[in-house]
Amino acid sequence: MKDRAAFSFRAVGWEAMRRRVGNILCGASLLLALATAGVWVRSYWSADGVFRSVTGRSTLEEWELRSGWGRMFFIHNEFHGWVNDHPGTEWRFVSKSINADMNIGNRSWNCMGFERGWMQGSGPNLGWAQMNYFAVPDWTPLLMLSIAPLIWLRRRLRRGFKPGLCPVCGYDLRATPGRCPECGTIPAAPEHPARIA
Repeated sequence: MKDRAAFSFRAVGWEAMRRRVGNILCGASLLLALATAGVWVRSYWSADGVFRSVTGRSTLEEWELRSGWGRMFFIHNEFHGWVNDHPGTEWRFVSKSINADMNIGNRSWNCMGFERGWMQGSGPNLGWAQMNYFAVPDWTPLLMLSIAPLIWLRRRLRRGFKPGLCPVCGYDLRATPGRCPECGTIPAAPEHPARIA
């Protein structure tokens, strides 16, 4: 009997922990979705980007995440053949206004806002340069980040309207109406108690 009670407690503990972790992940996903929506709106009048540059004696390599024109760009730049006296790594944030003339490179393909492109060139002061990029519409990460919170909300609304269930964890309270044995919540008393005849 003791082993059975211990097993039941462990199962309930793991279930409560799993539910809490799921709630935290759904909350984080919701916050990221809201941030993505903000970046999407901002991207129509400002191009914001985060750069990571790795500089060697004669090379420069850059990775960039840029938002603009309603899309997120993942860009990789390589520059060879220039002289640099201060090799190292640098992070920087860049923001500039959007204009219609901004060109990011030659398109290899473009489908529903998803885009892949490249650009190559050389110059007397630059040496040889190559850029590759991939663009994703901002609605894609927004849609993906919204799935978990919407599923959570749907389950929560379904569970909340069923009488006889715990309002916090959804446990069936028919056997223990005074307190939820799973999470310990004391449910509110019914507004209209049944009259005793």
